[in-house]
Amino acid sequence: MFQVILSLIDGLSDYHLCLMLWGILIVASIVVELITDELTIIWGTVGGIFALIAAALKAPVWLQLIIFFVFTVTFILIFKPIIE
Repeated sequence: MFQVILSLIDGLSDYHLCLMLWGILIVASIVVELITDELTIIWGTVGGIFALIAAALKAPVWLQLIIFFVFTVTFILIFKPIIE
């Protein structure tokens, strides 16, 4: 089964792989947030959404990562003190 997954991933372009990975990160962070209920991981979801948009616009991977981290940290710094 692992070989089947690897062959599917190997056939994907970098563009599709980035979209898929950002989508997985978004869904995973939403699931973790629903389990923990502390409003900490949700900011990673927001950063992931902005990075997914950048990936859809075919931005380079390094820029997607910067966008993810900038938006995640910005939203944590702005909204975490308000919620607590």
